[in-house]
Parts: sequence; C-alpha cells; structure tokens
Amino acid sequence: QPRDLILFFNYCIKKANDRAHFTRAIIKEAEGEYSRTRLRSLADEWYSDYPNLQIAIKLLMKKTSHFIITDISDQETEDIGFEILAEGSNNGYIFNDANLLFSTKIDHSTFRKKLIFVFYKIGMVGLKTETHQKTIWTTDGERIISSAEMSDETKVIIHPAFERVLGIMESTGIH
Repeated sequence: QPRDLILFFNYCIKKANDRAHFTRAIIKEAEGEYSRTRLRSLADEWYSDYPNLQIAIKLLMKKTSHFIITDISDQETEDIGFEILAEGSNNGYIFNDANLLFSTKIDHSTFRKKLIFVFYKIGMVGLKTETHQKTIWTTDGERIISSAEMSDETKVIIHPAFERVLGIMESTGIH
C-alpha cells in the first residue's frame, strides 16, 4: 500500500537524523518502529470488533513467515484461549470463541481457523487454500476467501509489515 511505504520512509528519515543516506542499521531500526506502530494501529482500528486482538496476536509470535494452520499446536491454541478468558475483555468474537473452546462446543482446529480468519480479515495475514493459487489478501480488492473455504492445511502468510514486531523467522520453505 502506498501509505505504508510513505510511513516506513518517514521512519527512515526520522532515524537518519539529517544524514545524507540510510545505513542498514537505520533501516532496521525504522523497520522495527514501523512494524510496532502498524500493529498498534491495526489493534486500535479493529478494537470495537476484536477487543482481545492484542492477546490473540500472540499466537503468531515467533512463527515462520509462511506456515500451515496445523503448525499451531493444540497447546498453543489452548494457551491463547485461556489467556483471552483470563485477561481479556469479556466481549467480542474472539472472547466468545475462546469461551466456546473451553466449553467444548468447538474443537482446537475450529478455534485456530477462527483466529486465523480474523487475522486474514484485518489484513495481518494472507491465505492460500490451494497450493496452485496465489496468496489472497483482503487488501487486494480481488477475491475474498470465506471461512468455509479454510482447512487445517490452509497456508498462512504473515504480512511483511508485521514480521518484525512478531519476531517472525524466515520460512523454511517446506510448505
């Protein structure tokens, strides 16, 4: 998105402190600040629908940039669900879904897919439901994936703007 490019470039200029060029260190520092700011803005923008988004996002921490939904373990899913119920706002879709998980009305797989769908809907991740298709992003304005099209084998691609703040590792390329 052009606004994202402008925002990132402004962080680079700010970090350069009147220097004539950007060093690798300046760009890395700006990238971290930009990534944190974008995540905070996204959480603020979607707060009314997803007040527990900041907690749910922890599910993506330290993942690779590309993974399949089943790469998130039942234990990780349960831990996030428990944290949402224990520390989160007791309203919104994410809270309700966590409640359904612990009341055994939905299973771990369904809860995972619901969270990933939220991340997709807000533009944090792109999805590939078929190996031969390109990554679909809600921000592209093209085709939109419905939650019904998702499976445990759906590939998740974290948007590069959020990789730094999430501590994303390079993809191993095995998916």
